Amino acid sequence: MRPGVVTAWVPTPGCVRAVRGAPPDARPLTEDQESHLLASAGASSLDPAEAPWIGFSVVLTAPTSTSVAAALASFFDRHESLRCDYVPDGVRHRRRLASPGTVEFEPLPVGHYGGVQETHAAVVEHLASHAQPHVWPRAGFVTVESEVGLTLYAAFDHVTFDVQSMYAAADELPLLHHAYSAADAPDPCLARPGSHLDHAQEEADRLREVGPDDPRLADWRALLEDGSAVPAPPSSGVRSGERWGHELTTMPVATPGEVRELDELGRSWGSSLEQIFLALLVSSIAGLEPGPNRLRALVAVPGRPPGQEGAVGWFAKLGPLVLDLEPGLELATVLARTTAVLDRMTEAAQLPLPVVRSLLDRPVEPELVLAVADHRAVPRQGWRASKAHGFLGHVPASAQVHAAISCLSSGALLEARHPDTPTCSAWMATVAVGVRRGVLAALDPRPATLSSEQATG
Repeated sequence: MRPGVVTAWVPTPGCVRAVRGAPPDARPLTEDQESHLLASAGASSLDPAEAPWIGFSVVLTAPTSTSVAAALASFFDRHESLRCDYVPDGVRHRRRLASPGTVEFEPLPVGHYGGVQETHAAVVEHLASHAQPHVWPRAGFVTVESEVGLTLYAAFDHVTFDVQSMYAAADELPLLHHAYSAADAPDPCLARPGSHLDHAQEEADRLREVGPDDPRLADWRALLEDGSAVPAPPSSGVRSGERWGHELTTMPVATPGEVRELDELGRSWGSSLEQIFLALLVSSIAGLEPGPNRLRALVAVPGRPPGQEGAVGWFAKLGPLVLDLEPGLELATVLARTTAVLDRMTEAAQLPLPVVRSLLDRPVEPELVLAVADHRAVPRQGWRASKAHGFLGHVPASAQVHAAISCLSSGALLEARHPDTPTCSAWMATVAVGVRRGVLAALDPRPATLSSEQATG
């Protein structure tokens, strides 16, 4: 972040009034959204700076006095989920949906800062105070004008945003801004994204007949065999119920060429890139424990139906993983065991976590959450040109350990959020080294060769 002139972009008063008076929309919220709003309503005593938002930054080219506001308004016009307001209605919420053309933004000067720390503090303070679950638009926008140009920082509360939304938005917003900075309208070829509201309705339809005898609950019961916690591995040094501040770390585990080779290897084995990386990840984690062990975790699985690839919303789902592993297993063996549970896990993930909690009548407390995502195919036309970066807000102290492998055009990264303790930090670095070693071993091109003595006689 460079020091410079900081400007917040906020909805106009007329826009806020229009959203508050918008007509209701019959499509329900998803179960995850309802649970998130309910939990955050009971957490009013938390520090507002502890806002687990998801955000990004992009450099905007040739900005004008109106292009930023026009691009943000157009972005909201294109995504129904951003124009939603949620109103308590008994134990649940109902939607109000503002029509396209309702949302307008205006600049709000924040200050001119000469230091990086002061600029950073001003930007984060605004983003954290606006990317909150109960305050529309549940997002914050700030620009910093410096010697490198105009950088837009955007942050969204999780109720309307996930990581895939971040990738899509970081590509879409610069394209919209480019059109308005050229005094043009957005290219009609810019595909209209799907709507998260339709996804929410489809989820409600699927869950209508779900009850406590649903066979998919068996995998959740197996995950929770010892109670309600999904504990982190003992070698992480994290114990259930502890409360630690969190550290964010990013560690490369594969080059772009190696990712392509792993993809080809997966296809030759009848598997996928995501499955191979998940096998590498669980193998590395299990290999740090003494003797055979049962790894239990929640795993993020794809939740976006066809046609929703570019939509903004909360689509991510979590499934239960229970895997018995012994030290020293070959990757092919770990992959076979992992793949054997993935289909069941994906089916079990169709039951949202709040529904599982209700049907099992007990909390589900994830302390180990894993994810693997292949983002190489998501829109990224202007990522390099706009110098796009992704960010996560601070989260309340907890014992949660999150480890995700993201496959990008620039290679594969292990992105982790974990308790900021020396033991856990060292453990996570060792996990990354284990994944890296697994990649190299899987792709080792050296054939078996004879020794010189064997070759000569």
